[in-house]
Amino acid sequence: MSARRRITFVLPTLDLSGGVRVIATLARELHARGHDILVVAGPPLRPPVKDRLRALVKGSSHKWWPDPDKHHFVGLDVPIKRIEGPVTDADCPEADAVVATWWETADPVARLSPSRGAKCYYVQHHEVHMAGQPADRVNATYRLPLHAFVCSRWVQQQVAPFAARNLPIVPYGVDHSVFTAPPRAKQPTPTVGFMYSDVPFKGVDTTLAAIDHARARVPDLRVIAFGSRTPTDSLPLPPNATFEQSPAQARIAEFYATCDAWLVGSRAEGFGLPMLEAMACRTPLITTRTGGALDLVEESVNGHVVDVEDAHAMGDRIADVAALTPDAWHAMSSAAHATAARHTWPAATDTFLREIDRAIAGVREGVNP
Repeated sequence: MSARRRITFVLPTLDLSGGVRVIATLARELHARGHDILVVAGPPLRPPVKDRLRALVKGSSHKWWPDPDKHHFVGLDVPIKRIEGPVTDADCPEADAVVATWWETADPVARLSPSRGAKCYYVQHHEVHMAGQPADRVNATYRLPLHAFVCSRWVQQQVAPFAARNLPIVPYGVDHSVFTAPPRAKQPTPTVGFMYSDVPFKGVDTTLAAIDHARARVPDLRVIAFGSRTPTDSLPLPPNATFEQSPAQARIAEFYATCDAWLVGSRAEGFGLPMLEAMACRTPLITTRTGGALDLVEESVNGHVVDVEDAHAMGDRIADVAALTPDAWHAMSSAAHATAARHTWPAATDTFLREIDRAIAGVREGVNP
C-alpha cells in the first residue's frame, strides 16, 4: 500500500464534464484511503454578456454554459479552493505531489516551487481536437518538466510525437455499483443508443448517418439517446427516436441495458466513459477508432471498431449485431461485461498512485521527467 500522501489537484474549473468527473472520483478514492487531498480550481465559466442577455430574453433553452453550482465535487468530502487566475505557490500548501489536469494548468504547475510537491500532469485528451485550443501551446505542454501520464492508448499515440516518448497509461474505472445489469437476451426490436452532443468532435453526425445507413437492412431499428442539451435543428434525431435530457446516473445505466449495441461516433475522444459504462451494463460497443476503444474493444468479440467518420462501416456493424443469433449476441454481451469488470476505480487509483510515487522518487533521485 502506498504511504500516506499529500496530493493537490489543479483544475481549470469545476463542472459536469467527464474529465472533472474522473478527478473527482480519484480524489474521493484517495481521500477514503487516508491521503490528504486538496482541489485547487479556477473560477466558473463566465459567458459573454450578449449570451447572458440572449438567454434572459429568449429563455433558458438558449443558455449553453454550465450552472456553476453543479459539478462532480458536490457532496464529496474533499477540500476545494477556488482561485481567479493561474495557480501559484500562494494557492497551494506544501505537498508530496501536485497534478495538472488540463493543458492550461500544466505550465503554472511547472512553475510552482519544489515544496509544492512532485509536479505531475494527467493528460486526459489531446486537447487540440477541442474547439478554440491553440495546437502549438497545447503540444508544448508535453515537453514541460512534469511527470506526465495519459488516460488511454489513443492519447498516448496522439501526444507521443510532441512528448518525444510514450507516456504511461493510467486508465479510467467504472462504478460497478451504478453501471451494472444482469445477463439478458437481445431486445425484441433491434435497439441501439448513443449520447447526443452537438460538439463537432463527438461525431454525432457520423452516428446519425450510420443509423440511417443501417435502417436499409434493419428498418425497424429502435434508437434511444440522452444528452445534456436538447437536440438541435441542424443535428436532428432520427424519426421515432427516444431522447432524455440530463438523466440521473442510474437512469443512464437503464439506457445502456436496453440496447443491443452502444454507438460512439467520435472523431476524437480522450477515453470516453460511456464506452466503459455501456460495457459494464453488458452492452457491446460499435465505436470509431478513438479514445478508450483501442484499450477496450476486441473486434467481433465484445464489439466493433470502425475508422473515424466511416458511417457506412458503422451502419453495417449495427446491422451485423442486429442479425446475430441469440447465442452469438449473448456471447458478445458477456464479453463486453467481462472487459468492464477489469476496470474498477480502486484499480485505477492504484495505478494513479504508482505514478505519483514514481514522480516523488524521481524528485528525490534528481531524475527529470
